[in-house]
Amino acid sequence: MNKILKFSIVVILMFCATFSVEAQKNKRNKTDIKLITTKQFNEPYDLVFKAMMSLMHSEEYIISDTDYLTGLILVNKDTYKRSKSYLNSGVILVDKLNEELTEVKLTMYSGESKTGLYGGIRRNESMIKGPEYYNDWFNNLYLEIQRRKALR
Repeated sequence: MNKILKFSIVVILMFCATFSVEAQKNKRNKTDIKLITTKQFNEPYDLVFKAMMSLMHSEEYIISDTDYLTGLILVNKDTYKRSKSYLNSGVILVDKLNEELTEVKLTMYSGESKTGLYGGIRRNESMIKGPEYYNDWFNNLYLEIQRRKALR
């Protein structure tokens, strides 16, 4: 009986430790997500804003809404393959921190759209959380900024 009690206590402690570690991972993920989706550029606001618009256009996104004063850019792109529609959308905030420092917050979503039996459309999108994905976007934005600077 004593061995069963000890074994039960060990199992319960292991479960609690695992649950605690998972809770910490989820907490860190929100901070990590903010870090991977935000990047600062030592460039003027207008250059970064226009470079972001140009980059989205060259990546075949439709710019559905933009506001130069607030720095908001909304984009989407639908890709159709066979009977499925794959969705990509993004929310970009370009923020002027000072005359030569601009911050870009980029949040991208991916999913698919399905047509129901009675014609209703069901969208299923979730945020893309991979650091490599955002690194690629920010590297491409940096290159577009440099390209535009060379044209000045």
